[in-house]
Amino acid sequence: MARVDISMSEETDLSSRVVTALYSATVVVSDQDRAVAFYRDVLGCEVRADFEAWPGARVVEVIPPGSAVAIALLTTDSELPLGVRWRTADADAAHRSFVAHGVRPHTDVVRLDGSPPMFTFDDPDGNTVIVMQDQDVPADDGRLPVIAVLAALPVSDADTARVFYEQLLGAPPDDAPMPGLTQWRLGDGVLQVVVDADRAGGGLATLVFDDLAAAAEGLRARGVGLDVAEGEVVTSVARVVDPDGNVITLVQT
Repeated sequence: MARVDISMSEETDLSSRVVTALYSATVVVSDQDRAVAFYRDVLGCEVRADFEAWPGARVVEVIPPGSAVAIALLTTDSELPLGVRWRTADADAAHRSFVAHGVRPHTDVVRLDGSPPMFTFDDPDGNTVIVMQDQDVPADDGRLPVIAVLAALPVSDADTARVFYEQLLGAPPDDAPMPGLTQWRLGDGVLQVVVDADRAGGGLATLVFDDLAAAAEGLRARGVGLDVAEGEVVTSVARVVDPDGNVITLVQT
């Protein structure tokens, strides 16, 4: 196996320039189902991934609630790399940088269907280092590099709107980054309520639920009445209008 042959000096320390985060570490197991039962039911981890990278190569990852680092539960006969997985912004650039600093990767950057670009090498003691790209988005495809989308609803009065949205969402705003703007972090998105008298009432927002009926029951308990209608592609839908006339649609897809 190829080994790293470099001196770890200030000039050759790559961690702050190439590796961006620790993604997961491998625990070798003999029975993945038994291991999942232990890590999930005894240790309280969540199953982050469970799929076959190729026939006979099952990838199972569990993660403690709130942790950014997972544990990969792998078997030795899967032929998957057994080591620590690190994130990088650009696998090709990281590969070139490591090679320039004397690292000898096992292969070129590997691209498999359903997996990010990655490559592996051994540290000075023979431990496998796995470097994975954060996401596989071609740099030259013309796509705007957006990292988040925020929905904003214009209102005429901040205090009136805050009372309504606290009742609707069941919590005070997560933050108020500037006067006239409050926002709630919901799932992977952010709902902003912004004072804008000229545009007040012209906003639309959609909230998506796994179980809209249960959400509606909770809303009714807080005094927000909803009539849930059944559908097909969208299996159920409901709407509520804020004091300014902004329409919030609630759906279960």
